[in-house]
Amino acid sequence: MLKYGAMKFMSFFFIVPFVVSLAAAQQDPGREIQDIGRQTAEPEQRKQVVSEVDQASEETRKRQLGQAGSEVTYEQVMADPDNIELNYRYALSRVGRGDLRAAASTLERILLVKSDRGGRT
Repeated sequence: MLKYGAMKFMSFFFIVPFVVSLAAAQQDPGREIQDIGRQTAEPEQRKQVVSEVDQASEETRKRQLGQAGSEVTYEQVMADPDNIELNYRYALSRVGRGDLRAAASTLERILLVKSDRGGRT
């Protein structure tokens, strides 16, 4: 059988968590409302951040296309299929549009043209 002092000591460990949780439950209700408001605002903030990132990546893509000159069309490439620079710019524009098959075909064409020239550009 436990002595009275030991029982008192052990009861302290059982009672303290209940007292702490009771005190936390009786906090200021305004704080709970603020917490709920913050939690509901987080998804909107995430959407805004994702939107800003998407916009920045689109601006970067446009800038890269602008640096490479105007966007190259397939007809321009077929008019001068041995022009490596034109083919490269076309491949970049296809990658920017997500047309990876066309970009891969164009890069293969560059390799063929380059090997026909003996590796010279």
